[in-house]
Amino acid sequence: MEKFDEFLTPSENHNFKKYQTNQFACYMRLEITDFLFEMTTAVLGRSSYFDLAQFFDKYKITNDSVKDAIKTIIFAELKELRWHLATIFGDTGLILMHSEDEIKKSIWSGSFDFNIQ
Repeated sequence: MEKFDEFLTPSENHNFKKYQTNQFACYMRLEITDFLFEMTTAVLGRSSYFDLAQFFDKYKITNDSVKDAIKTIIFAELKELRWHLATIFGDTGLILMHSEDEIKKSIWSGSFDFNIQ
C-alpha cells in the first residue's frame, strides 16, 4: 500500500465496517488462491480443506454476521469461477472441487454436516 485509501476519511467513518468486511474478503481471496496453488489436482478437496475457522481466528473476526458476509462474497465469487463448494465441520471447513460429481463423491461427503453450497 503506497498511500491510504481515499475513503479513509472522518466523513466515511459510518462505512468503515463495510470497508473492513471487504478488506477481510480480499485477505481470504489471497489465502484461498495460495491454498489452490498448493493443492494438486490429484488431492484437491480429497484430503484437504480451506480452514475458515483458522482464517477468522487469524484476523480476530468474531462477529458471526461479518463472517457470513465474507463467506457470502467469497462463495459467490468461487461459484462464478465454476468451483463447486461444500462446507464441513459446522461451516468451518471449505471444500473446493472441479465438478459437482467430484464433490458428491469426496471423502467428506459422508460427514454428518457436509453441506453443498
